[in-house]
Amino acid sequence: MRDGWFTEKEVCEILGVDHKWVRQRIDAGQLKASWHHGTKPTNKGSACWHIAEEDLKAFIQRYPMELTGRNVDLFTIVDILAGVAS
Repeated sequence: MRDGWFTEKEVCEILGVDHKWVRQRIDAGQLKASWHHGTKPTNKGSACWHIAEEDLKAFIQRYPMELTGRNVDLFTIVDILAGVAS
């Protein structure tokens, strides 16, 4: 984590899902994210998303049924929900 935000890859690891799952939630507006440096990357290479800790916390609180307990990084999720991940 960097200064209160996560990359898409880190969110995948925390939630125990793949990048397509995360991207679907971003596209649907369920998970708020912004482009790295505020600019959409070129066609080649992976997109780098900024996902703020507060936005990830809001997603977890609003959509807990979307998560599979055995796949998540429980310690990090508890830290995020408790506000001590920063």
